[in-house]
Amino acid sequence: MSLHILAAIYSSFGWFEEVILVLEWAIQISDPLRGADHALAAFFGHMQFSDMFSMLGQVDRSIACYEERLKI
Repeated sequence: MSLHILAAIYSSFGWFEEVILVLEWAIQISDPLRGADHALAAFFGHMQFSDMFSMLGQVDRSIACYEERLKI
């Protein structure tokens, strides 16, 4: 969850390239099959991605992230 907080801080500064790197890392290290904590971390990662892409006007990428959330 620390990575999600770091991504939120980067986002508040408008450092979106860093947000992408941190969230990709957070999603990669989470394994939803290992339990609720991992599933929640992956879910939040995709949620932050979808919110960020929405703010940037990248609606297609935002929707794709929402679809990933639904899979979890």
